[in-house]
Amino acid sequence: MPHGLAFDPNGSMYVRINSVVSGPDMAGDQVIRIDGVTAGA
Repeated sequence: MPHGLAFDPNGSMYVRINSVVSGPDMAGDQVIRIDGVTAGA
């Protein structure tokens, strides 16, 4: 479940996931980076 996103000056996108879902076998509140989404500044 994505809960927010942001971009850095290099064109990478950061997505916050699993912030609402939790449980004993689930990793909660993670941030993933996806490189090369935009051309950057």
